[in-house]
Amino acid sequence: MVQLRGSPILHIAQSLFGQMRAFGILANHSTRASEVLNSAILPRLAFLKMLLAALDHIDPEASREPIASGDPIIYNTLDWPPTAPPAGVFEPSGNVPLERHLNSWYLSWNLQLGESPQSAMILKVVRAALWLVKSPGGIDAAIQYVIDLQVKGVIVDRLVAIQAMIWLLRARRCVHDDSDLADFFLERAPSSASEWTRAQFKEFNLDKPAVRPELTDDLSLLLDRAESEIDQVLSADSYDAWLLGQMALHPMLSTVVSVFHEFQVQDELQFVTKLTRLEEIRADAGGFGRLFRIWSGQFLTFKYTSDFTMCATACCLLSGKTADWKDRMLDERALVPTCLQHLVTEFGIREHPLPDGWARISETLAPIAGPTLLHDDAYMFSRVELFQPDEIENAPSLAEFLESIGSSRDLAMKNAVIQLLCKQAPSRNGQITFSESSSEEIGDIERLEAISAQYNQKYAQIGSEDMSREAVDLFRAVGKFNPDEAESALRGLYRSICADEIDDFINRAFEQGKAGSARECFDRLCYLYPYFHSGQAERAVRLDEDGQTHAALNCMLRAIILEPREATRWHSLGVILKKLGRNDDAILAYGLAKIVHDEEAKSTQR
Repeated sequence: MVQLRGSPILHIAQSLFGQMRAFGILANHSTRASEVLNSAILPRLAFLKMLLAALDHIDPEASREPIASGDPIIYNTLDWPPTAPPAGVFEPSGNVPLERHLNSWYLSWNLQLGESPQSAMILKVVRAALWLVKSPGGIDAAIQYVIDLQVKGVIVDRLVAIQAMIWLLRARRCVHDDSDLADFFLERAPSSASEWTRAQFKEFNLDKPAVRPELTDDLSLLLDRAESEIDQVLSADSYDAWLLGQMALHPMLSTVVSVFHEFQVQDELQFVTKLTRLEEIRADAGGFGRLFRIWSGQFLTFKYTSDFTMCATACCLLSGKTADWKDRMLDERALVPTCLQHLVTEFGIREHPLPDGWARISETLAPIAGPTLLHDDAYMFSRVELFQPDEIENAPSLAEFLESIGSSRDLAMKNAVIQLLCKQAPSRNGQITFSESSSEEIGDIERLEAISAQYNQKYAQIGSEDMSREAVDLFRAVGKFNPDEAESALRGLYRSICADEIDDFINRAFEQGKAGSARECFDRLCYLYPYFHSGQAERAVRLDEDGQTHAALNCMLRAIILEPREATRWHSLGVILKKLGRNDDAILAYGLAKIVHDEEAKSTQR
């Protein structure tokens, strides 16, 4: 029997399931979550469901605990086990298979991001919460459950969580006992789990006179939960955890704060101090999300986060005002993870040394953050080291680009593009002065300036008054008066230069032929482009050829987590695992290779 505990394939399944949670959290901050759900998430989900079904069949308990233990469950699929609870917490020994659990989450996302009315998901959440009211945990369990659905990524529309929470708490004021809540909302209180999933709502009146006006216990519970979530974010042990934690904080704190405003108790003395802190942290987290959307590519690295979120600003503003400014900032805000607080200076966070896992987002998060927030697969071309001017100067795509915009401004334009691509502020002595603004009509100048500002955030740090105007001139030349074309042109140029370099690495590797020389090319490629999954897979093969089997295993795992729907990678994984003496894992990898190959063949025939 295959032993799954400690299995590399179980590690892959954990990572792929983590990607699904990440989508739910990031969808709150995406303008195209519905599109991504169908184009990027659904294909990955189809493969993951197959993998989860296989692992559940081999060893349910060993696979369920590390993958989904503690997740909130919610009935949302017709193949839900009839004796399984419609709501609650995923139990490794329970009767909800991993595949059904994941499918239920997907259907929840589809309900919120599709054409269904918002009320459909609100009613589903309230019905699920009512099931928990009748549990030993009572109303407290129901309140915690709604927050769980939100912070874990099941609820991707923050208004759903806000409305469901308000409905529950308002209804609680209208009944004499919590056991009456089901009768308040539902036509009849079901007696079994399967009946509960089909229970219908009746007309209910939340404006009835309150028979239990006291709110303190419920509100205190919400405040305690908010503090607990903040503490968890601060204890993040990686950039992935920090980024997702910040992204989850804003909608969750919005739910908590909205409840206080709904009942008009936000100014009461017993709550005002804690609420003031929560409001500041909510604003910081909201700014984090908004800045991420402006120039998402740079958020693949922690340095950009620390430079351009409120962390650096707060340090600059507060430093020197009081002797204990640093302690107060760290205590009152959630701007710096606990493990990095020793790196805080009056200018922000020192770049080095960063602990392992903090330099950039991992291969687990990149494939989800890419399409959800970058709006394309540009994450694969994210380069660890910035391009140097001489590297870009020799790129053929740059020469073609400069030729296309006219030769008279080649030098100025080349330097400006290099500065934009490098995200480096130009020195004061080397600033480029473009021609004064002409009288040409350029259309929506405010929109153009807004986009140029997105690409010039670092320029503002050096105090140049002309930089915004220079950026507008650049976009006028590149975009031919069209801001969308301008943005697309610069993104396209960056990707083109990166793609040329990647092709060059690969071509040189295959031309050299020798395993050692080829591996050196792939080593450099995978260092510079850690999310380029094809390069990671090829490097794993070269490492294996050199006899570095353990390093080959780690590299192939990264390649599969980045893109699991490649049959050859699963077969190569099987070869590596067999060499390491993990025969059971190797057999499973070979089996998955065949399944993926068969699926590829079917899709080709369609």
